[in-house]
Amino acid sequence: MAKKPSKRMGMRATAVALIIAVLGSLALTGVLAKAQLIDHDFYSKKALEQQTTDTTISAKRGSILDANGVVLAQSATVWDIILNPSDIKNDETRALVATGLSEILELDYDTVYKQTQKKNKYERVKRRVEKADTDKVREFVSEKGITCITFEENTKRYYPYGNFASHILGFTGADNQGLEGVEAYYDGYLRGTDGRVMSSRNTLTGELTSKYETRIEPINGYDLYLTINQGVQNFCEKHLKWGVERARASEGGSVIVMDVKTGAVLGMAVYPDYDPNSPYEITDESVLEELSKLTGDEYDDLRRRTLTEMWNNKAVTSTYDPGSVFKMFTMSMALEEGVVNLNSTFYCSGGVTVADRHIGCWYTAGHGSETLTQILENSCNPGFIKVSGLLGVTKFCEYAKAFGFLGKTGIDISGESAGVFFDPKTMGPVELAVASFGQTFTVSPLQVITAMCAVANGGYLVKPHILNKVVDADGKTIEAAQTVVRRQVISNETSKTVCKMLESVVTNGTGKNAYVAGYRVGGKTGTSQKIQKQNETGRDDLRIASFAAIAPADDPQIAILVMIDEPNTANRGGSACAAPVVAKILEDALPYLGIEPSYTEKELAKLDKTVPDTIGFTVSEAKKSVTDAGFSCKVLGEGERVIEQMPRQGDTIPAKGQVILVTDGAELETVKVPDLTGMTSREANSALTNAGLNIRIKGTDVNKSGTTVNTQSIAAGTEVPMGTVISVTFLHYDQVQ
Repeated sequence: MAKKPSKRMGMRATAVALIIAVLGSLALTGVLAKAQLIDHDFYSKKALEQQTTDTTISAKRGSILDANGVVLAQSATVWDIILNPSDIKNDETRALVATGLSEILELDYDTVYKQTQKKNKYERVKRRVEKADTDKVREFVSEKGITCITFEENTKRYYPYGNFASHILGFTGADNQGLEGVEAYYDGYLRGTDGRVMSSRNTLTGELTSKYETRIEPINGYDLYLTINQGVQNFCEKHLKWGVERARASEGGSVIVMDVKTGAVLGMAVYPDYDPNSPYEITDESVLEELSKLTGDEYDDLRRRTLTEMWNNKAVTSTYDPGSVFKMFTMSMALEEGVVNLNSTFYCSGGVTVADRHIGCWYTAGHGSETLTQILENSCNPGFIKVSGLLGVTKFCEYAKAFGFLGKTGIDISGESAGVFFDPKTMGPVELAVASFGQTFTVSPLQVITAMCAVANGGYLVKPHILNKVVDADGKTIEAAQTVVRRQVISNETSKTVCKMLESVVTNGTGKNAYVAGYRVGGKTGTSQKIQKQNETGRDDLRIASFAAIAPADDPQIAILVMIDEPNTANRGGSACAAPVVAKILEDALPYLGIEPSYTEKELAKLDKTVPDTIGFTVSEAKKSVTDAGFSCKVLGEGERVIEQMPRQGDTIPAKGQVILVTDGAELETVKVPDLTGMTSREANSALTNAGLNIRIKGTDVNKSGTTVNTQSIAAGTEVPMGTVISVTFLHYDQVQ
């Protein structure tokens, strides 16, 4: 028989139960206290998430426009496709959703299906879907009665001209942030402020209701107007590409065009370029082939290095030995200090000994006796070594700093480099000698052209800039660029003197290939060795060919610097590789900018004239009309009247060109264009005349020894009507450094 519990045992059980109850109460109180006090924000947020939805409305990024309002970069509305997996009730619906979205949006079916299996309420299926595909998804949702797919408004960056100005503009990332170029530098202006939409949600059905909705509108970014001129930029890109390909330059090239008075960049191009609409796409076939052979870290490393180099704005971020272009600055220093004047003379024997080192001239036979202007015309190293010796280390370095070569220019674009210059304390006579003609120190192309503007504009070093103005949505100007003068480096008198000397370099010296009919162009060649890379590779032929120019030389408006990196042609100098590119850009850009030509009598004699109309004339009448216009003529057939002519009425051909007159019973003949490459002007003129074709000559001093045909407008072997005009470019070849 069971023993009846004693009173004492009952009291003990009651006490234990009471203790358990108290402890439980305390534990519950602790949990509630923690939830209400410590974890209040966490649980409030969870509750809010169940009751509301908070959606971001992306601000539209501001547009980027050229100086004349041409849109170079803009944002358009796109949509993110959002999935609510918790709203999907069965596998049949999952399969339907995955099939539809993967087909319309070109996504992997398995990936989308896995998203439909998740338990959360928010899965982004695809970002930045354009309107056409978004409409297809909307139609799919409507037809199938699907409730688990929604759409969030977003923006996408577009660059309507593709590769155009890519190294200036840069590009944006996945989160609409600027990553390169102007997009990165002015991201704060362009980006804007995102908006929000907060809506209530039925906690049982998960459906949204607009009854309780709060909407904070986004503030769109500001628009940027650049100093870049679309026309000038186009000329830069077109002719730089021609120059790089013609020189077979393995490391490409760059060009900058700048307003000498304000520092405004009118054009800046790098080739090869890229498309900012797809900045991660590598198009170089040789690199793609190499990548196809790699995997893992090796693949990632090469791809990363290739993209970094592709995005690199060499005009701003790269540095190089400037070579003989620097001689214009050495000349400016010496004239300003009065250690030389236009009556100073020098003698070049082909080289000079400085301390224990012999330094040669590019013209090993020696230039003999030279004036100050002639050492610049001839790009004579011994002459400049003597000039720098008169100037001295201290003054040379002071002026180098004043011209801006010891620091960054401060341009408003990301990634600027400053180069490496000499320390005056350790600079000896040999270092001074080689520095006088631009070797053994590095600068950026941007530093060179900025200093060149100071030489051309009266001596004032101006800060270069790409931004013209910042404008808000109402068209109000928020910020406008101002010309910033850092200092006056040389006097107006010295500036004018050096400009005249630079013009003489083009008309009489090593810069002849930069000549443009009707314009007074001043400039300087540069050919520098890539010493460090030569030492690394064991090659001794790696060069950077450059040409710096101002125009018009008597009243400079623009400066231009072209750099061709590692040309692989027989002549790798600045005169042969870079000066022709400068001439082509100036020939197009100067009249485009409204700078009128002023022809000499010699140039006027060569100008094109308009061909008269001779159709229906008798042969004698037609001959008289043609000869009165300053042309010669050739008659085909025995007929009495002219039924066809070549060139046509209104066409322009060079003075003394030939007009072909076709009479009754005859036909206009076609002829093959001869190959003129390497011919002298006399030979080319004879070959075309004998073929019944007209010649249009481009270049200066075409009759000088060493000047031959470089390009012709119509390829050799092409069948063309007799009388067609063939434009022929002549270049003077030398080994100028």
